[in-house]
Amino acid sequence: MSELLFETTGGIATITLNRPDSGNAFTTEMLAAWEAALRECILDDAIRAVVLTGAGRIFCSGGDVKRMAKNSAGGQQPWDRRKYLTDHVHRIPLTLMELDKPYIVAVNGAATGAGMDMALMGDLRIAAESARFAETYIKVGFVAGDGGAWMLPRLIGQPKALEMLWTGDFVSAQEAERIGLVNRVVPDAGIDGRHPRPGRAPGQWPDRGDPADEAHGAAGRRQRFPQRAGLRRLLRRHRRQHRGPPRSDPRLRREAQARVHGPMTRRTLAGNPARPQDFPTI
Repeated sequence: MSELLFETTGGIATITLNRPDSGNAFTTEMLAAWEAALRECILDDAIRAVVLTGAGRIFCSGGDVKRMAKNSAGGQQPWDRRKYLTDHVHRIPLTLMELDKPYIVAVNGAATGAGMDMALMGDLRIAAESARFAETYIKVGFVAGDGGAWMLPRLIGQPKALEMLWTGDFVSAQEAERIGLVNRVVPDAGIDGRHPRPGRAPGQWPDRGDPADEAHGAAGRRQRFPQRAGLRRLLRRHRRQHRGPPRSDPRLRREAQARVHGPMTRRTLAGNPARPQDFPTI
């Protein structure tokens, strides 16, 4: 059985997370298929909008904790976990930055941890009445590592975001609508991934190349979701810091070395000899 389903009907592409027996927790294989589906949506001009949903009663429970536990038992180190995030999980938000079409998340059930963070990346979020949301990282000793710490405060405000991040408590669909986390709550029967659509029908949207569509391109992408652009810069900075800067940029290389070797090396590498007064006082 495929871990991710992808279909296109009437100009709308539907991506369905398809591991209902495991809470639609994502795996490396699912993330690769997810990225490939988004790439197809970017390149196919016949696709006018993209809907993300989950199979079964749960939207997404984040990463597969059981597989993580097996990897940890097998000697997986913290830097292996970081590499998994940068090489696989972060590929989804980075790819979404290239998508210049409406991205609608149909939350059919519980969205927890990184599953909730994936929902935050939608331009619109439509929730079923039975949906619930929780940033459950803190309950397993993690911090929000899939963009939640960046995007959640920008959607619902810092105080409420900190409450969700620090407690891991669940928020109902109705409360999520009240605080602005979701746009609309609909009956469970209307959240099968094909019902929530933008205002105009696909046949009424402009063709690629029309002036109206040009405004929906790169400039429109930056204007309609500036939070996602900021997240992209944050993730790329993180990858650069932990993998080392490009060889073509000596300034970034000097800064990376200075972070490791301290203030004296920072000044020496910059071409200025270090002086005793430059050292920090403890």
